[in-house]
Parts: sequence; C-alpha cells; structure tokens
Amino acid sequence: MNKTVLVCGLGSMGKRRIRILKSLYPDISVVGVDSRQDRMTEVKTRFKIKVQTDFYKAFQEITPQVVFVCTPPLSHDQFVLYSLENKAHTFSEINLTYNAYDAIIKSSKQNQRIAFLSSTSLYKKEMNWIAGQLNSNQGRASYRYHVGQYLPDWHPWEHFSKFFVAQKESNACREIMAIEFPWIINAFGKVKDLKVIKSNISELDLEYPDIFHLLFKHENGCVGTITIDCICVKAVRKLDIYSDQFYIKWNGKPDTLKIDSDKKGKAISVPLYDRIQKEANYEAFVIENPYIEEVEHFFNLIEGNQILPILYGYEQDKYILKLIDEIEHSD
Repeated sequence: MNKTVLVCGLGSMGKRRIRILKSLYPDISVVGVDSRQDRMTEVKTRFKIKVQTDFYKAFQEITPQVVFVCTPPLSHDQFVLYSLENKAHTFSEINLTYNAYDAIIKSSKQNQRIAFLSSTSLYKKEMNWIAGQLNSNQGRASYRYHVGQYLPDWHPWEHFSKFFVAQKESNACREIMAIEFPWIINAFGKVKDLKVIKSNISELDLEYPDIFHLLFKHENGCVGTITIDCICVKAVRKLDIYSDQFYIKWNGKPDTLKIDSDKKGKAISVPLYDRIQKEANYEAFVIENPYIEEVEHFFNLIEGNQILPILYGYEQDKYILKLIDEIEHSD
C-alpha cells in the first residue's frame, strides 16, 4: 500500500494506531505529530518514524493521503476539516462534542473523501453476536449493564487532571457513554424514554458527576438499566440480558460470554475468537482485535474493497452525543 499517513496526536491512542498501521501495512509511510517532546522522542525511537511538532507544517510538507486524528477530543474538528478540505481521508477518534459535524459531513461529500469516526465497540464480536441474538428472536428483552473504572487508573503514568477527562465538556463518564452507547443502540434500538440519577460519591476533585444510573426504554420495547462510573476501584464491565427466551451474560472479556436458552439453568459458553490479541499495560477486558478490524475496514473503504458502508459516521454520532447531552443536563 503506497500511502503516506499523518498521525496527529501521539498519546496512548496515537501510539496504538501507529502500532496497528505498521503491523498491517509495513509499506506505508507514517509521520507523527505532537507538541510534547517526550511523546515525539518515544514514538521516533520506538517506531522508527519521522515526527513533527506542527500539524499544518507537516501536512504541507508530506501531503498525506490519510490523516489519523488522535488528539484530545475537543480539538478534533479543526484537524478533520483541514484534512478533508485538502483531499485527505480522515480517521478520527471519538469526539465527545458535535462541533462542526455538519461542515465535516458536507466537506466529506464535496471532496469525495471518507470521514471515518472510530466506534470500536461496533467491531467487537461479542456486541455483534448479542445484536444478532436480539434480532433473530424478534422479542423484547431487558438488560443490566455496569461499566466502571477508577479514574486515576485510566492513565497511571500521569494524573487525570493532565488529560482531557479533567474538562467537563470531555469528562470521563461522557467518554464511557460515547464508547458504549453506539453498540447499545445498535443492539436494543433508539431510546424512547429515559430516567437519570447522577451523583458525586468519591473523593476525586471533579466538576462533573462521577456516577450515573440510567433507565432506558427503547423504541422496540426493550428496557434496561445502565450504571456508568469513574470511581469503581475494580475495573468492571458486566452485562446481563434476559427474556422469556434466553439469558445472556458477559463480564467484559471474550471468554466470559455465555447463553442459557433451554430454560434449564445451564449456561453455554460462546467462543467467538480464533486468536485474541492483547497489549501490556491495558486492563484484561481491553483486546486489540476490534481496533485492528476498524483500521482494516477504514483502509478497505479507501481502497474500494469494502461493499458495506461506514458502520458508524458523524450523523449517527450526533444522535449519540445529543442523547448524552440530555442525560448530563437532566435533573
């Protein structure tokens, strides 16, 4: 693949994307951009690529065909728009705000360039299997879901006040919701009604709630409770789905997905992965497979090898972010 890729932002996600790019497409040329000298030095040494401090200067020098935007969420729109307007395809990490979404959608169409928005949960085999079960049964279901992790453990190498979750507009619970809601809506349908209880129950110095309890009623009749928090000292992702036809449970890791559909109380494991890829320094439930698959999907779209459309785009994300706004603003 003879392409030049500019990766803007060399934090944890920028490094992950570079690692995946170098593994999947060793022939591409990758250039990294970050304003922090420590990150540039690490990436230059580790991945043997060129690095720059200024995005616009780097773009003009190398004229990339593809740009990965991995900076803090509130800065994404400026880099995505500039790249599209200068004929580069874009891959953006989650945004957390829908600033300039209409302009991005318009520019993508006008310049005939793909504006790809990461939504890794939609590439998880567990989430797709669950959605398939719900669709094939064509019946209503209820669910309980808890996702939580102690905020100081997110980036153990730095204080949480040093990265974007310190800001109310891009806070930790908002990020969890933006990660989880796309697959929940895909599996259970759009939300018809909701109830919210939010609070601060930790000693963390935050200007936003550290825990949300949500009750969703979906348009198709499904109902569920969701707990989102950044205070749980044990990282947890625990899901139970039940109806009069089946009982599904999943504890976040691929080998924990089980179903009981014979009403005899015997749960059967559901193996979905031939090979699980992991990286050190991440929690046990974080696997690399879906991150790799979404990068492959993105490049297949660029190369015209993918018949399927983008799984998740800016229009779908606007719905998700407006739903999160409603939750955060709820009394």
